[in-house]
Amino acid sequence: MKNSITTLDLTRLYENVVAMVKKISPYAHTVMETWLASVEDEYGIALRDAVLGNFAPLMVEFVGYPEASIAGEDDSPTQAYVIRVRDPQGLEESLAELAEFVGDEEPTEFMNELVYRIPMPGGMMLGGGKEAFLAYAVVENDLVVSVGEARMVENLISHIKNPGESVLENSSLMAALDDLPDEDCVGLGFADIADVLTNAIRGGEMGLFMEASRERDAGRRSRLERARKTLDELPDVGDLHYLMVSKSYRTPESYLYRVLIRRDTEQP
Repeated sequence: MKNSITTLDLTRLYENVVAMVKKISPYAHTVMETWLASVEDEYGIALRDAVLGNFAPLMVEFVGYPEASIAGEDDSPTQAYVIRVRDPQGLEESLAELAEFVGDEEPTEFMNELVYRIPMPGGMMLGGGKEAFLAYAVVENDLVVSVGEARMVENLISHIKNPGESVLENSSLMAALDDLPDEDCVGLGFADIADVLTNAIRGGEMGLFMEASRERDAGRRSRLERARKTLDELPDVGDLHYLMVSKSYRTPESYLYRVLIRRDTEQP
C-alpha cells in the first residue's frame, strides 16, 4: 500500500496551465477554450466551473488493493484519490451528466451514495481478465475516484462514513514523519517497502505477459516468457517490513522532496 496527502490545488494547477498555454500560443489557447465551450454546450456540462474550477487544495492518494491485505495473484493494485471540493452538489450533477454521455452503465448505490463506473479506454484489463474502470462518487465534501477495480470506491466511502483504525496509531510511522522537517511542507507520503516491491514484481509480470501475448516473433516471445518466469521465481519479499516516508516542500525558489526509509518496529 502506498499513500500520500498533499495540498496540491488542482483548480489552480488548471488555471496555471491555461495561463501558460495562452502565453506560449494564443492560438492554442483559443482552440482549447473553444473546445471546452463546445463540450459544455453540446452536453450541458459545466466543465470549467463545476468540475475543473471546483477543487479545493487537499488531495489524498492511495495505491493498493480493494481488500485490506495483499490480494491474490490475479488481483491488480488500484489507484485511488479523495479530493476535497468546494461545491459538492454542482460537481455531482456535472459528473452524473458526464457519465451519461461517456458510459453505458447505470450508477449503483452504496451506503446511500451513487457510484458511477466508466470503462477505461481501449478495453484495459486487470489481472485475471477483469475489466478496468474509472469509478467515482461525491461523498460529503469529497470526490472519491479510483482507476482499476471499481470496488475500491466502495471501500473509501465506507471508511469516510465509518472511520476505522488510523495510520496515526502507528508509532513507527509517526516517528519517521516527525524526523523530517515540517517547515514549508505541502505534502507527505508513506509506503510499506514489501508492498511496493510486491506491486512492482506483479506489475512487471503482467506487463511481460501482455507483451508476450502480442509478440509474433517466437524468439522474442520466448525471451519475454523467460523474463516473466524469473520475476515469478524471485524470493518472497513479504517480510521486508520497512517504511518509506516522504515529505514534499515548496519554497519560492523550488520544490523539494525528502525520503526516509526505516524498519517498521510494529511488524514482526
